[in-house]
Amino acid sequence: MPANETAPSVKKKGRRARLIVLVLVLALFAGLGYGAYWSVDSVRASYPQTTGSLKVPGLAGTVDVKRDANGIPQLYADTDSDLFRAQGFVHAQDRFWEMDVRRHMTSGRLSEMFGSGQVETDAFLRTLGWRQVAQQEYDTKLSADTKKNLQAYADGVNAYLKEKSGKDLSVEHAALKLSDDYRPEQWTPVDSVAWLKAMAWDLRGNMQDEIDRALMTGKLSQAQIDDLYPPYPFDRNRAIVEGGSVKGGKYAPQAGPGAGSGSGGSTGTPGSAGQGGPVGSQASVRTGDADGPTGLAGNTTAQGATVGLRTHMSALADTLDEIPAILGPAGSGIGSNSWVVSGQYTTTGKPLLANDPHLSPQLPSVWYQMGLHCRAASAQCQYDVAGYTFSGMPGVVIGHNADIAWGMTNLGADVTDLYLEQVRPEGYVYDGKVLPFTVRDEVIKIAGGGEKKITVRGTNNGPLISDRSDEIGSVGARAPVASSAPDRGNGYGVALRWTALDAGKSMDAVFKINQAKDFNGFRAAARDFEVPSQNLIYADSKGPSGNIGYQAPGRIPIRGGGADGRMPTPGWDSKYAWKGGKDGNAGYVPQDEMPYDLNPGRGFIVTANQAVTETGAGKYPYLLTADWGYGARSQRINDLIEAKIKDSGKISTDDMRTMQMDNSSEIAALLTPMLAKIEVSDPDVRSAQKLLEGWNYTQEPDSAAAAYFNSVWRNILKLAFGDKMPKELRIEGSCMNVPEQTTGPADDLAKMIRECGARDADSAQPDGGDRWFEVVRRLVKNENSEWWRSPAARRGEADTTTRDQLFARAMKDARWELTAKLGKDQSTWSWGRLHQLMLKNQTIGTEGPGYLQWLLNRGPWNLGGGEATVNATGWNASSGYGVTWVPSMRMVVNLGGLDKSRWINLTGASGHAYHDHYTDQTTLWAKGELLDWPFGKEAVDKATVDTLRLMP
Repeated sequence: MPANETAPSVKKKGRRARLIVLVLVLALFAGLGYGAYWSVDSVRASYPQTTGSLKVPGLAGTVDVKRDANGIPQLYADTDSDLFRAQGFVHAQDRFWEMDVRRHMTSGRLSEMFGSGQVETDAFLRTLGWRQVAQQEYDTKLSADTKKNLQAYADGVNAYLKEKSGKDLSVEHAALKLSDDYRPEQWTPVDSVAWLKAMAWDLRGNMQDEIDRALMTGKLSQAQIDDLYPPYPFDRNRAIVEGGSVKGGKYAPQAGPGAGSGSGGSTGTPGSAGQGGPVGSQASVRTGDADGPTGLAGNTTAQGATVGLRTHMSALADTLDEIPAILGPAGSGIGSNSWVVSGQYTTTGKPLLANDPHLSPQLPSVWYQMGLHCRAASAQCQYDVAGYTFSGMPGVVIGHNADIAWGMTNLGADVTDLYLEQVRPEGYVYDGKVLPFTVRDEVIKIAGGGEKKITVRGTNNGPLISDRSDEIGSVGARAPVASSAPDRGNGYGVALRWTALDAGKSMDAVFKINQAKDFNGFRAAARDFEVPSQNLIYADSKGPSGNIGYQAPGRIPIRGGGADGRMPTPGWDSKYAWKGGKDGNAGYVPQDEMPYDLNPGRGFIVTANQAVTETGAGKYPYLLTADWGYGARSQRINDLIEAKIKDSGKISTDDMRTMQMDNSSEIAALLTPMLAKIEVSDPDVRSAQKLLEGWNYTQEPDSAAAAYFNSVWRNILKLAFGDKMPKELRIEGSCMNVPEQTTGPADDLAKMIRECGARDADSAQPDGGDRWFEVVRRLVKNENSEWWRSPAARRGEADTTTRDQLFARAMKDARWELTAKLGKDQSTWSWGRLHQLMLKNQTIGTEGPGYLQWLLNRGPWNLGGGEATVNATGWNASSGYGVTWVPSMRMVVNLGGLDKSRWINLTGASGHAYHDHYTDQTTLWAKGELLDWPFGKEAVDKATVDTLRLMP
């Protein structure tokens, strides 16, 4: 099954003619109709020059671009401005198509490239106002140094673009130029800042869970919904930070042996102080009030209201599915692994730090490897850093400098709320008064001519997203509210409150982290990393064993009225607003009180999207989210580290790499012993069952047992949960017979209708993530749970009423599913044949005739690993077995010798189809191999195969 599209998807509606033009142009380029000359000339025309010299206007001195055998560049300059100007130039050389698509997406201008089919997407993005917020950040929030670096970067991109268009930029640009005379415009600093908004959108937290819970209310009871969203298992899966608390307005980590042992070990809070402690009643975690978890339900329990909420939330979910997912599908897969081990437990005597962010597979990779080096440190040149960058944005996002290393995983904080708004012709109701909307007009230009004008309205809770669709406009039509709510009239509007829509300083944080020299400097930089909220891990080499640390940064809302962010909130009542802090910053947890850790006594720190810390009386006082990941990956990493320390006492760089490729399945370890005991009479099913005997629960690519177990797991989920989901959560096209009515006379209940699922494959449920691990772990103890009841699917088959009966049917269904997919001969089965990775070129490679995809896309690769596994090659159990998210890169930083660090990317440095470095790292990545990562001048020179000198 092909991997999910991950760049801005280009809708089919309204752009078929334009796609045909692109197809024909690319067919010509590929030599399909008019000869090989066009293929070679047009494809190679955009390949970058990597040797000799080039003049770049604006440079104060020369810059050397040294590329290794994989095309990974290391840049050397004498000033910061020259360094970032060269970074912009080199990014554009290799990745300008990717950059150009991204900036059109973040500014809501995809229609200018891809036609009328993108108008609705652009309208929604304009309503969110990413570009406006980015402009506000640049104008009012960012430091002078950051602005200077952003401008230098933009100048470098524009120097590359000068006198280039069409095939000189990329095959894709050539197609756009020939079909519509498209010419890219100048790059601006705000284009770079806006990219952070796209990151924040994909990592925004629990909005999908919020919508799904609302949709479930129409078919499931509250007790059943609670079954499907169990609490985090703190007793089994360790939180990131243990035992810390807020004291005197500052977070105090739990002290342990070795805490603060290095020279960077001060635990005092860097930067400004005095932000105050927990605000008012938020000093203890709020989980509800008399009106229920969000104050919405009140005493209104009419079934019609619940159905209305479900229907309108489905409309909202459909609209959100149309918004481009740059980093990956919403759901349990968006995450990452990172961990750091103190030098006291490593073979080098200094820390080792590993990171592999889990994002959606795309071609080229979202990451671009690069080094930024000043030839000599000075006031004019302050950078010596290498790691993973985003094309289109200056600086290094994840990596190391000469003093520290850092990694990131998604914290998963709940930073969005949907507010119901009482809308009047003249404004919206707030605390009994009618306030005027904020209003701005937008004009969407469409490729090939034409435009569409929209008006964006906003409330004090955020933009009114219900204006963008008649369906979204009905979200509040019948949503259940308290009896004290204002008259809904024709329905409530829906506004989006999201932390990323407030101007911030995250771009400042990127440059500050790149320059940090110790933990205090790192934490001071992290204060500005407001969105997206990330877990930041840290290591340095100071002191006998170096230092390891953790910081949870981010702009995390403090909700009023007992709201916990799980359901839509009344926007007309100020008690539900995000509350202000003592420092005057409205609505956010003070940065001084965000959790951190330094040199914990256990000697290592693991972050893999598990709970940051435990909340409650005497514990951490703020609610960061009600929807953590459930810790399957994080606890496995904890266990692997502890086992290695117990076994040998020391961990090596290769041990860290081996841990990254761990394929063990937690759910297999739980269920396989039960499956092995079930009596099976069918000889074919029994033969498949025998594959599980002696299996060690690892999901290697060549494992037949892994293939069979995962098929059984998928069918268990379908039978126990999937068929009970409302249609809005079931995958599109999955149809079943259901009663036309659920209440009333017996004759009416007997009438059946055909009901088909409506959810996009990326977000359909049950997806099989570690939330479902926890759901099933709790339910298997009850052999007669109502969840094990499933009606017969075939003649002669009985309904299931017990756990083992449902498991037996799942084993049978899995046997025949794999027979259809892999053949009857079990000796040919393998997990990798089911679990394949396809890499798709952005936009054009995700649609169109097969030969177009053949031109631009690559794959498949048969992979091991799986859902909620350390080697997190995720798949959605509702839609199939194809890989939908991956470790988008892997790195292991060796603080005992930075030149001994190792790294790999999902694809390659180049975004140009057919270039040698288009996917040259992918096969190595699939095997779990890592490349050498030179950092020092001598090591870089030794690895260099091409040198390009950029000259004034």
